[in-house]
Amino acid sequence: MSSFFIGLLVLIVFLLIVLHIERTRIKIPHVEWIDYDPSWLVRAAQFVQEEYPWLPEKLKECVKAIRHGDTPSYIYFVNSYKPNKSGSDWQFKENIILEDTEHGDVVLDILEGDRIGGVEILKNIKY
Repeated sequence: MSSFFIGLLVLIVFLLIVLHIERTRIKIPHVEWIDYDPSWLVRAAQFVQEEYPWLPEKLKECVKAIRHGDTPSYIYFVNSYKPNKSGSDWQFKENIILEDTEHGDVVLDILEGDRIGGVEILKNIKY
């Protein structure tokens, strides 16, 4: 009889752990991804290729994006939900500035693993 209660207790603890994990898991809201052509960014990255030789290839991977508004100041290539939190896709590493691109000066958000998180188009920012 004692082993039955131990087994039951283990089962209860297991279920409580599973419920806790489900309640605290990051729930990523639905976002609409659109096709994106990063060729203008790839061309601009050629000018900083000596310092960031990996950048043009990483930018070529940015073919899906999230845009906000008709003339967005920011284009996301990675979901930024709960940035820098455990379990989030968005783990910020550094910024890279590309000057005089086809869309003016831009700031790239580089994430851990040299992933491109997004691009901020400075001329589109409404102050």
